[in-house]
This record gives sequence, C-alpha cells and structure tokens, in this order.
Amino acid sequence: MSLKEEILRLTKKQKIEIDFFRKFFNVNPTTKEIIKYFDMVSGGGEKNEKNILFQAKRRLDMTIKMWRQDLVDGLLLYKELKEDFNHPYASKVIGSLMSGIMKDKNSNSNTGFYSKSKKDL
Repeated sequence: MSLKEEILRLTKKQKIEIDFFRKFFNVNPTTKEIIKYFDMVSGGGEKNEKNILFQAKRRLDMTIKMWRQDLVDGLLLYKELKEDFNHPYASKVIGSLMSGIMKDKNSNSNTGFYSKSKKDL
C-alpha cells in the first residue's frame, strides 16, 4: 500500500486534527509525517522531535496550559477562546479544558480555590 493510500485511511477525527494544525499553526506536513505522527500518538511509533505535527502538538499542549491558568485567573474568557479558535478540533479541546476546570472547581469548592463560576469564565 502506498503512502497516499495509507493517508486516505485516516479517521474523520484525525483529518480534523490535521486540518486544525494546518490552519492554526501554519504547518504543511507531508504524508509521511502525518502517518508517523499518528503512529506515535497511538503508541506504535517513536517520538520524532523533527516531525512538524509533533512540534505543533507540543505547542498546543503548552498553549492549553496557559489558557487554563488565564481562564482560572480571569484573564481570559471562554467566549474569547470560542470566537478566536472557531474549529471543530478547537471546540473539542476547549470543551475538555472547561470540563477539567469545572471538575477541579467542584472538587475544591470547600477550599475556595476557584472562585469563578463557569459563567464568569
């Protein structure tokens, strides 16, 4: 099977993820990089620091950590993220981020650790 045929076997979710990386991180991965990236994230391949998708994923992970802190601190609003990152993959990531924040808030409600409600975020 050729690389071109292999790439056509990506799931819809994988295609959406690649589309997000292309648009928001301005990357243009090769077919081989895409295959190696999904091999790596599925646990079947080695990490390759030179793979453009691996680099984009690391930048996204760091960005999410900053978003999380900014949301909790009230420096960033949920609606701002939704407006600035209008993409199905971003919606999934932002939704998971908000769920995690709310879960943490609920588990720490007795300590007053998070004082903002979801509406305020």
